[in-house]
Amino acid sequence: EAALIATNNRAVILSGNSGIVKSKSDRIYVTKQAPHDLLFATCKGAIHHGGVGTMAAALCASVPQLVIPFSVDQPFWANRLNKLGCSIKTLREKTLTVADLANAFTEMDNSDIRHTAKRVGEKINLENGVENAVGYLECLIENEK
Repeated sequence: EAALIATNNRAVILSGNSGIVKSKSDRIYVTKQAPHDLLFATCKGAIHHGGVGTMAAALCASVPQLVIPFSVDQPFWANRLNKLGCSIKTLREKTLTVADLANAFTEMDNSDIRHTAKRVGEKINLENGVENAVGYLECLIENEK
């Protein structure tokens, strides 16, 4: 909460099955789940673990990202987002400080990162991914007949 206060920000924490309980803070709202596409569209940025689904939702929402990876492919995606220029420098949970988070919140206002996140999101959203995937599957099914 100290980093939020220092940067005059608020946060929504999606707790999932983590055991995190609702905060008594007016700066932090905790809920078990929420649709990423609706939530991220209203946010300054997204801080997450680096799972491909969460990352994709944040990309589609055109918001800067901060990835704090834990395992498997998450470090790969954190690195990829950083190279694309739509995320800030990856942080590690074990060494994370209040100052790190405050700097991350501030960096999410960086116009270069915001512009890149917007450009990448617009490009992805033009792809009509779901519609194209459904069309491809329909062609496969039709060819099986």
